[in-house]
Amino acid sequence: MTPVHIAFGTDEATALTDSIVARLKDAGHDVAIAASGAAWPEVGRQVGEAVAAGDADLGVVCCWTGTGVAMAANKVLGVRAALCTDADTARGARRWNDANVLALGLRLTSVEVAGEMLEAFLTTPVGEGEQEVIDTVEVAVPAPLSDRLTEWTSCGGCAAKWGAAPLTALLHQLASAGDAALLVGLAPFDDAAVYRVSDELAVVSTTDFFPPLVDDPADFGAIAAANACSDVFAMGGRVVMALNIAAFPERLPVTAIEAILTAAAATVAEAGGTIAGGHTIRSDEPIFGLAVQGLVHPDHVWTKSGARAGDRLVLSKPLGTGIVLAGGTTEDKAATISVMRQLNLAAASSLALLVDGPHAVTDVTGYGLLGHGWEMAERSGVTLRFTASALPLYPGALAAAEAGIRTGGDARNRAHLAGRVTCSASPALEAIGYDPQTSGGLLAAVSAADASKLGPAFTIIGDVVAGPAGVELVG
Repeated sequence: MTPVHIAFGTDEATALTDSIVARLKDAGHDVAIAASGAAWPEVGRQVGEAVAAGDADLGVVCCWTGTGVAMAANKVLGVRAALCTDADTARGARRWNDANVLALGLRLTSVEVAGEMLEAFLTTPVGEGEQEVIDTVEVAVPAPLSDRLTEWTSCGGCAAKWGAAPLTALLHQLASAGDAALLVGLAPFDDAAVYRVSDELAVVSTTDFFPPLVDDPADFGAIAAANACSDVFAMGGRVVMALNIAAFPERLPVTAIEAILTAAAATVAEAGGTIAGGHTIRSDEPIFGLAVQGLVHPDHVWTKSGARAGDRLVLSKPLGTGIVLAGGTTEDKAATISVMRQLNLAAASSLALLVDGPHAVTDVTGYGLLGHGWEMAERSGVTLRFTASALPLYPGALAAAEAGIRTGGDARNRAHLAGRVTCSASPALEAIGYDPQTSGGLLAAVSAADASKLGPAFTIIGDVVAGPAGVELVG
């Protein structure tokens, strides 16, 4: 590893940041502390300016999530900061995005992983698209505006979701049982809120939004809409109306924004609803989603609770969206995206036809199969036993998992589920169980007799057994 001049910055000095600096110095690099203890916008800016001015060859910035310092550094002309979660993403940031600043999320990494990222970032040569520098004015030529959405963001899809542990604690504090008409709210929280307006009618209300996880704007719009509508389907409701929630960079091509909104509107229409408005703000990163409203009979609301010993566990979509999009082949990604665009409408309709109805339902998204399975197990007071060999997988998911591909949400999900999940499956299948899903399938607990009636819309992936609340993934 050739020694280089490195500008380092962090909003908070910790044992992890100290080890990063020590590792860099031990490798022979000249490390200058450009910012320490300042607010993350200042940290990102100062490190970015040091690199842009030529005072440092490369930069390393840290904050709690890594997103803020990356965005702040990227505002400096000539800087390409990349938020990385492992050695592969750090290597790719240098090779394909010509990154010159490495951003680390302190809550997303460890000493070992940080060391691997540093080595990959510092030893990988930049790709062919290196920015030119005009010597006479010493200003970097800005890269052309791109409509490849993943180039505008640092973390996409439901992997951008807040960790389950801090979110659950916050929701418990906010929960209130003051309105008898609120059938489903925060005590306990579910996939959507349900409010009774009459003896025959209740409103289902949900919202979901995230940064892009795919390049094509139309794919992003369709996936975001399908993902948001799934919350209504998971409650047994039908979609009637949606509002766009959007935040776009002012420099993002208008054609890309138009494609996002058009595809989302088409998906909501397919779900049976109408886009009735929305709200858009400026943002350094594109973010899009929808607030979806649905209707359901108050006596026919589905929730995560109610799974019974002897039930079969069924799933309506394959698993592995995060892993495939992070490390699958072009063909694998295309196949996965085509299913992610699809609604869970047919699956919900199949469940609604069951005479006994589903006993418990949720949709599998950012907390992965095991995380959302735990929510169902905890609410129902049972053990969910998933059969690893029965899990439906997207093309390339197992190969990518076996190659070590992981997303940032993997570590957060594992931390939240520590002591709640037991696994005897292979490490690759275990990783797929923890993998954050975007526009994932409906997970339902139904009677053994009903499971055989659902047809091709669902795959049987396990059983519900008596016992303390917990989740098992058996090989």
